[in-house]
Amino acid sequence: MKYSLPKGTFDILPNEPKRQDQWKESHRWNYLESVMRELAHTYGYQEIRTPILKKQSFLFGVLAKLLISFRKKCTLFKTKQIDL
Repeated sequence: MKYSLPKGTFDILPNEPKRQDQWKESHRWNYLESVMRELAHTYGYQEIRTPILKKQSFLFGVLAKLLISFRKKCTLFKTKQIDL
């Protein structure tokens, strides 16, 4: 399955190789966020956090792949059950 970014979105990465995309570098966004947070605090605003919504089918697909990968990498041994 090929994943792609939703239209109009982009990833924020530590270093952006293209000169024209330097504004997408994470340290620049961290700075901007800290300035905006300070400004908002000055005017009495507080931070809110909203939930991130994902399609259930997407999450189940990711979990299924993780389980399959985990099973392939594990060695299971059958032993007698011993009552203590």
